[in-house]
Amino acid sequence: SPKGESKRSIHLRNSMASYIGDYYVALANARLMDDPPPRKESGSSYFYKDTCFLNPTVYCDDLVPGHREVVASWYLTPERLGAETLWVTVASAILLATCCPFLLCPRDIKRGERKIVTPAWLKVTSVVCLSIQAYYKLCPSAYPNKVYFLLMPCNVTWIIHVLMSLFRLTGPIKHSLIQFLFSFQVLVWVVFFSADTDDLKGPWEVEFFWLNHCLLLIPPFYYALSGDVKLLTSHGFLSEITNFSLWLVFSSAIMSIIYFTIATPLSFVSLLNINYMTSPPPGFESFGQDYRLYCQAFIAVGFTVARVVTILISLLKKVKKD
Repeated sequence: SPKGESKRSIHLRNSMASYIGDYYVALANARLMDDPPPRKESGSSYFYKDTCFLNPTVYCDDLVPGHREVVASWYLTPERLGAETLWVTVASAILLATCCPFLLCPRDIKRGERKIVTPAWLKVTSVVCLSIQAYYKLCPSAYPNKVYFLLMPCNVTWIIHVLMSLFRLTGPIKHSLIQFLFSFQVLVWVVFFSADTDDLKGPWEVEFFWLNHCLLLIPPFYYALSGDVKLLTSHGFLSEITNFSLWLVFSSAIMSIIYFTIATPLSFVSLLNINYMTSPPPGFESFGQDYRLYCQAFIAVGFTVARVVTILISLLKKVKKD
């Protein structure tokens, strides 16, 4: 019966989410606390210290500087994590499958009317900045598994620029990556209003953090002003709205897959709170178990603002020509 089918499908969905949650538990190997440790020691005596890991017990004070600030936890239950991973991944895959046929072969790129060229200064800058970031993540003084933080948005941005610099990508793929960065850049902007540098303990690491983010502001506006990547279709208002919406959906889906599908399991492999996938960033604690969904909603709004700002900047070149 339809009712029976519904019950079976609900059971299947719940089973899949539970399986993913159990997988995360297995990855963490019973080492995580229920809540993230306080960033500053709250223990009042030698006999009571903040604990960061279990099996065996590891006190936060015994960790390498910067480590306790990014320890993963079971702030979200395995069941909740499994359900969010499942549904966000499925929804993102469906959205990508829907919008990609309209985006990956733009008519002007297909005809070869424009060639997207990565300038030499951007090639050098991206390779140097990503190399310095990798050094801070891999140097002997870094806390264990810090390399996984190359999945933070600023590093993902440099990775994309390095890929475009060192590999011969096709025009449509380059076009799509840059369109993604037009949206993704808002996560660089956010840092200037709410930076979290508590785990940066290397020499000059905080100073490089700020220089790095300042440099990240430049490439999207370069591409917007270069005319190599079109933000507007010039085919009428309805076409502009459709194009804007499709790239917005594309960017949101790609980001969701990076963090819900990839970074979340890696958080339990590394036992680190990669991009706040296991506990909320400062200021989002009041959203409780729903914080990741609220963050996604705020980011979607941010992506919209970033694309609007980039479009307005791209129009400056046209105004100057006129």
